[in-house]
Amino acid sequence: MKKTFLFLLPFLLFQCTSKTDNSSERAFYYWKTTMDFDKQSDSLANDLNLKTIYVRYFDVDWSSSYNDAIPVGVLNENDWEGKAYFKNKKVIPTVFITNKTFRKLDEKGMERLAENLSKKIEQINEKFESWYLDSMVGFDDFKDSMDAGETYRKHRKVENAIFKTMISEVQIDCDWTESTRDNFFQFLELLKPKLNGKTLSCTVRLHQYRDRKLMGIPPVGRGLLMCYNVGNVQQLTTKNAILDAEIVKQYLKGKTYPIKLDIGLPMFSWAAWYRGSEFKGIVSGWNEVDAKNQNLYKKTSNHRYFLEADTVIGDNYLREGDLLRWDNGFENEMMETIALLKGNLDLSGIRIAFFDWEDEKIKRHRNEIEGYYLEFE
Repeated sequence: MKKTFLFLLPFLLFQCTSKTDNSSERAFYYWKTTMDFDKQSDSLANDLNLKTIYVRYFDVDWSSSYNDAIPVGVLNENDWEGKAYFKNKKVIPTVFITNKTFRKLDEKGMERLAENLSKKIEQINEKFESWYLDSMVGFDDFKDSMDAGETYRKHRKVENAIFKTMISEVQIDCDWTESTRDNFFQFLELLKPKLNGKTLSCTVRLHQYRDRKLMGIPPVGRGLLMCYNVGNVQQLTTKNAILDAEIVKQYLKGKTYPIKLDIGLPMFSWAAWYRGSEFKGIVSGWNEVDAKNQNLYKKTSNHRYFLEADTVIGDNYLREGDLLRWDNGFENEMMETIALLKGNLDLSGIRIAFFDWEDEKIKRHRNEIEGYYLEFE
C-alpha cells in the first residue's frame, strides 16, 4: 500500500502543478467614457471571480485641425466618488489608437505621441488613485472613532500601497495594417521605456494573427487575440458579424504565435439594420429582451427579424418591413470557437477577457459567462 502511494505521489504532484500552471485568469473590459464601477459592480465581478479589469482610459485619433494625434473620449473625471471600486483586482489602462493616426505621423510625431500618451496615462492613474481611495476609504466610516483622523489616514495609507500594485500593465488597441505596421511597431518601442517598468501589451486581430508575414509581430510583452467582429456587418448575407466559428476557423492557422496571447471574446450584441438590401446602420443596445416583443418583430430565421410597424429605437427611425439581424456571441458559436481555440493555441496561463462590462447584462448572462470561463480551466 505504501509503495503504491509513493509511486502515485509524483504523478499527483505533477497533476496539481500542471493544473496551477495552466489555469486561466478571468478578466473583463470596461469600455465606457464615464466610471460607474461601484460596490454592486464589484460584487458581480467577485461572483465571477474576476481578477483583472481592462479599463479604457481614452482613444487617440488624428486631428486635421491640430495636424497631430490627440486624445478623445477621455474617461470623465466628474462624479467618480464611490464609483471606482476595484477591490483586489488588477487594472490595465487601455488606449485605442486609430490606424489613421499611424498613416499620418512622422518620426517626430511618434516620439511626441509616445511621450504625451504615457503622461496622459499617468495623469489618469493619479486621479484614478484618488477616486479609488475615495471608494475604498471614506472619512464617514471613521468619524465616530476617538482618533478618527489618524485612523482614516492609516487606512488611506494601506489602500494607497495596494493601489500601487494594481496597475502593472498598459494595453494599446490598434487595427494596424501592412502599411502602418512599421510606424505602429516603432511607436510601441518608443512607448515601452516610458511606462516605468509596466508590461506593454497590445490587441491582435484575427487577420493580424494569420497574416503574420505581412502584418509582423508586435514588439510587446504579450498580446490579446480578439475573437469577435469577424464578419462584414454591412452585408445582408453575413451570418453573424460579431462571432462566426466558421470564419474564426479560417484564421487559426500557422505555427504558435511568438508572443503569449490572451483571448478576447464577445459579451455584447447589436442589430444590423437593413431597408431592402441597403445597410442603414447598427442599432446598438438592441437585445434578446427587445426581440421578444412579437407585436413589433416577426422572427424569420437565423436571428433575423422583420418590423411589423414603424418604431423608434434610440435615435433611429425604423419603418415597417425593415430587417434587423441580431448579431451576438451566441452560445453555439461561442462553444465552437472555444473548442477551436483550445485545439489550435497554447492556452496555458492566459487571460480570458470578455468585452464589455455592463451590470444588467452581466446579471442576465452570469451563468453563461461562468460556463465559458470553466471551458478554459
